[in-house]
Amino acid sequence: MDNDKTIMALLGVIIIMLLIGILIFTPIFSKEDCRIEISSMDSLNVGDQFTIHLSDSNGNPISNVGIVFTFKDSNGAVTTKQATTDSSGNAQVGLGDLSAGGYSVNCSVLENNKYKESSASKQISINQVQTASQTSQSNGLSEDGYSYYPQYGPAVDTRGVTREQAIANNMHYIPMTIDGQNVGTYVPYDAKAGCYHT
Repeated sequence: MDNDKTIMALLGVIIIMLLIGILIFTPIFSKEDCRIEISSMDSLNVGDQFTIHLSDSNGNPISNVGIVFTFKDSNGAVTTKQATTDSSGNAQVGLGDLSAGGYSVNCSVLENNKYKESSASKQISINQVQTASQTSQSNGLSEDGYSYYPQYGPAVDTRGVTREQAIANNMHYIPMTIDGQNVGTYVPYDAKAGCYHT
């Protein structure tokens, strides 16, 4: 009888120890899957933006997650940039400091507590953009006649964007007047959509 009680007590201790071991070695909350989709085209210009979209396994955008972008040129030189996804799950970095040429780009989710590691790669080419002087456009108008190259825009637009910020982010100046008031603004050009975004 005493042996039966001892065996039962030992079995109880073993079961409790197994449960504790499972809790210690298995995380209570496992990390969620995520997916990086590269939105940018294969051919971009110096000064363009390189953009990705981060989503969960259901396709919902993931915000506030760090992404590291690694650009490797044909000579093996590596340039690393970082950005954080916005409320729509998008993150982008400017290409203004990269030379024209071919690049292998790798995008990875930075280590975090909520999402598993994920990455995506793409081969791109970055092309040199002709300046207004090279295209004999002395008035600074872009090819569509609707916007100015940023170097011809004002020092600061009506939203507070500076000319330097506009140049760094491949923005154009859209001149506008409403009721005699200058409301012109720097806006990004979306080469994929072929339009400007305000």
